[in-house]
Amino acid sequence: MEEMNKRLQQLGVKLMPDGADKIAIIGSASSSTRLAPFRDKSFAIWGCSPGVYGAIPRKDVWFETHRWEPQEPGFPEDPTAKPWFSPEYVRFMELFEGPVMMSDPLAARTVKNCVLYPFAEMIARHGPYHFASSVSWMIALAIAMKPKAIGLWGIDMAAGEEWCVSPDTRVLTSDLRWVPVGSLQVGDDLIAFDEEAGGREDSTGAYRQWRCASVKAAERLTQPCYKIVLEDGTEIISSAEHSWLTYSEHESKWRKTKDLVTAYHRADRPTRLVKLLDTWEEDRSWAAGYLAAAFDGEGHISQVERLDGNGAAMCVGFSQRENAMSQTVLDLAKAMGLDLAFVGTGGMNADCHKYRIAGGKPEVLRFLGMVRPRRLMSKFAPGVLGTMHRKDAVAVKSTEFIGEQPVIGLTTSTGTFVAEGFASHNSTQRPGCQHFLGLAISMGIEVVLPPESDLMMPNTMYGISEINPRHIKWTARLRELQTRMNIATANQNNISQEILFLKGAIENMRYCLDQWVDNDDPGLHLAVSRSAHLVGRSDPKDLLAAPVEDAKPNGELAPPIIVKAIGKARRHRTEANP
Repeated sequence: MEEMNKRLQQLGVKLMPDGADKIAIIGSASSSTRLAPFRDKSFAIWGCSPGVYGAIPRKDVWFETHRWEPQEPGFPEDPTAKPWFSPEYVRFMELFEGPVMMSDPLAARTVKNCVLYPFAEMIARHGPYHFASSVSWMIALAIAMKPKAIGLWGIDMAAGEEWCVSPDTRVLTSDLRWVPVGSLQVGDDLIAFDEEAGGREDSTGAYRQWRCASVKAAERLTQPCYKIVLEDGTEIISSAEHSWLTYSEHESKWRKTKDLVTAYHRADRPTRLVKLLDTWEEDRSWAAGYLAAAFDGEGHISQVERLDGNGAAMCVGFSQRENAMSQTVLDLAKAMGLDLAFVGTGGMNADCHKYRIAGGKPEVLRFLGMVRPRRLMSKFAPGVLGTMHRKDAVAVKSTEFIGEQPVIGLTTSTGTFVAEGFASHNSTQRPGCQHFLGLAISMGIEVVLPPESDLMMPNTMYGISEINPRHIKWTARLRELQTRMNIATANQNNISQEILFLKGAIENMRYCLDQWVDNDDPGLHLAVSRSAHLVGRSDPKDLLAAPVEDAKPNGELAPPIIVKAIGKARRHRTEANP
């Protein structure tokens, strides 16, 4: 704190401008950012997030507590560094007139008003546990300033908003379908797993267990994002703070997206993401239908607890004598990339061949998800999959910062889910903001929160609460969708009216042609006779009966009027002057 105050005096700037006795902390959640008291001079405006610096009319202090990574070649000295601060955001901080509270001394090279945040003092005062986000650090410093009030706008962390993936990222549901995360609703069931090995009483040894998880929240947000490119060609967009299970040197641990590739990683030892499953699409071909019927009729599924306590064994098998049907099943399975391994014979005459799907749980799940035999699917128990083993560990080829992007803040009952086949983490942040806001209240500091914020709002035990921020947001979203529906319906009605008008006009023109254009019209015959003379035909009737393309001009005469009779109707072309 002392060093910070010296730096502030040196720069001649203040954390609370003259006349301000309250602090407004501003984030980038669009639901309430613009509701902040920008015109109220009694509030000092403290801002953060690259997604909001250009959108708010006033900011007195700026916070950027992440590692300093400007998007400039060779800065810092290591040219392989992967920056995520855009040039525009860096330029804003370099020219900002107020103090810029930062964590990295390197920033002082170019940010003229850089002030190092007093991390050591804050941790000594509050301990490290509750510092879970930039906003936590901001509230802690605000408390140290002893203002009359602390308000938070544009900040919504109840859905674990920093753990997000793009809406089109596919996740695995409990009925073995890969669906976009943007289509999920609260209450949907997913295939998930233990956050940590041995984290539950029924976990086995040092292994995580497969679980069935329920979606607790799925909210659309905007976050700083990276595009992850993997060695197998997979590309995933996720927020900078989203965590993935990685594997290296016989150890699995969680890493954030922004830390998958850093300046300190060696090219020959890349970060590897734990891959649990291959993705698949439901196969609706004749071959899949044949396999589904065969396994429903002559197949079986078993999920049995192992006696050695090492999770549960899972098997899907098929039994049949050697005949045309069994050979067809083998051929079709091979064509679909499924390995039906022969395991022996049995039956009354010991002539029934037994097969099972080889490759362990990943291949069994792929078969069930692709082919979907109804009888076997009805016996499938997603909560009894047993021990989770990785199928592969895929190297991260590159990460590219792509700025603020729409993402889905997903929260599940297990804190995990499977995204595009990879082990993904989504647990809600530690209650840092709630802790510090509670501390502020205990010190007599007023806390101001807009109703759109999820902070300090407990979940309801029964039903739904109309004051719940999630209910407020969903109601607002419903109104938006209803308005769009009304506009689309009005447009549809207008188009329908236009179609009816055109139909009427067309019918009217047909009536006019039928009633007022007559075969016996002398003017018509005169025009036809003249045209027949020009094209060398003696009988006008021949011209009426002849195809249009047969009538050709002589010499340099322009094409005459060609009239072809179809019943009483006529089609006319403009007569060119000879």
